Amino acid sequence: MTSIVDFAPVVGVDWAIEMLRIADKQVKKSQRWNQAVSLVCASAEALPFRNHVFPTAISITVIQNLTNIQLGIQELIRIIQPRGTLAITTLEKILSIRELEAELSHLSGLIARLENLGKEDGGLIFQLPD
Repeated sequence: MTSIVDFAPVVGVDWAIEMLRIADKQVKKSQRWNQAVSLVCASAEALPFRNHVFPTAISITVIQNLTNIQLGIQELIRIIQPRGTLAITTLEKILSIRELEAELSHLSGLIARLENLGKEDGGLIFQLPD
């Protein structure tokens, strides 16, 4: 089975250096990663990457912890290539899918497709337009 890690560069971002240390240990002991994984200490509200550099961005239970959710989402959209994919999950008990959709409502012109992915830990997936 082919996965995104088989053909795309993998970059992990966290603002907490301790979480990056844990991730580094997990990557090193895993046999699944067939390429280098870069880990970057940064805020999701100010990602240190050029515009449109990644084909896909995945945010797993991060959004509900941001001070400015819309800024975090705008940063994710900024780094994704045209026709790229953005997947966001939240912890439902902190930020429901409806609340996330409300935060995203100002971006409706940028979103080509929206599909609800989850039930317990809510999730949304988007494909950006050209």
